[in-house]
Amino acid sequence: MSTSSILFGVTDGYSKILLGDLPREAQKRGWEVHIVSGGEPSFADIDASIRQHVIPMSRMPSLSSDFEAFFSWIRVIRQVRPEVVSLGTPKAAFLGLIAAAVLRVPTRIYLLRGLRMELSRGPRRLVLWVTELICAAMSTRVIAVSQSLATLYVNLRLCNPDKIVVPHLGSSHGVDAKHFRPGESGEKNRVLERLLSSSQHGIPVVGFVGRLHQSKGLETLVRLREHLCNMGVDHEFLVVGRREVNGIDENSFALHKGKKVWLIGELRDVRSAYRVMDVLVLPTLREGFPNVVLEANASGLPVVTTTATGALDSLVHGVTGLCVPTDNRMLFLLAVEALLADKPRMELMGENARKWVLEHFVSKAHNRVMLDLHLHPKN
Repeated sequence: MSTSSILFGVTDGYSKILLGDLPREAQKRGWEVHIVSGGEPSFADIDASIRQHVIPMSRMPSLSSDFEAFFSWIRVIRQVRPEVVSLGTPKAAFLGLIAAAVLRVPTRIYLLRGLRMELSRGPRRLVLWVTELICAAMSTRVIAVSQSLATLYVNLRLCNPDKIVVPHLGSSHGVDAKHFRPGESGEKNRVLERLLSSSQHGIPVVGFVGRLHQSKGLETLVRLREHLCNMGVDHEFLVVGRREVNGIDENSFALHKGKKVWLIGELRDVRSAYRVMDVLVLPTLREGFPNVVLEANASGLPVVTTTATGALDSLVHGVTGLCVPTDNRMLFLLAVEALLADKPRMELMGENARKWVLEHFVSKAHNRVMLDLHLHPKN
């Protein structure tokens, strides 16, 4: 008797991290697991028994490369003959779901991690809307990673309410609360000494983890740095992530009054960064469900974010952090300033955040729920 197969797909190698332990969970249940991505396998911790396939895919529209990638999807799906495909990130989902529908794969999951069209206008927005409409039509089920994202998707008339589902309180893969945990007594200073060689101990650290992109609220992040400096708030400013906007460097973050910002790029293991921070800020304009919030919460950190789609689902306002209206930048700046001035409240929110994650978002339990939605689509 042959083993049933499931195929996961994302646009690039970096995005495989978004799958979390879902492929391993499927493997534990006896499924043969395949992963398609647009780049060479890049993570050594992916089990060698999980078959990986490379299909180069351009993020931007390209008629010739998209056709080539589409026929590569056809070849891979014919070779694997999966009972289930689970595809997320825009280009992989669009090409892969059409190919899977053409080849009549029985269960076609569109894992909706966010909406690029949300911040778009004019013809580009229309193109992205049509793309989403096709993805939804080609799938047999849409799994949205947050309730606000699912609501927006239905309100945009992209699919019927009975076709879209949200796993528990949201998130694509939860968080490993053993991996991400609060630092032990004295650990912060030791990590600080390694990570920020000239930092001053005892000063609160404001942190950001994510892509340096306008959709992440980059301008608000720069204004926050300037505001805290102008108000004389003692702090360190730590920024971790890929630079996706030209010209962004330390000088963008108002280096004055002797206060330094630490712009350290990507980290393979961001735990050291969380253990340095006292609060995570995420002034985002759109999300699916921000994994960095769960990671920070599991690390015992409160988060200040916005009411953007997806972000508002990621915390309990006033309990695990603060959620500020997306269109009120000054309120965001004042919220961070006020939290830094109230250390007992900041610490209590961090404790609450850790408890909330342990109750609702532990990855093992979350992956079981998520995989059930994949393998039992009629439930």
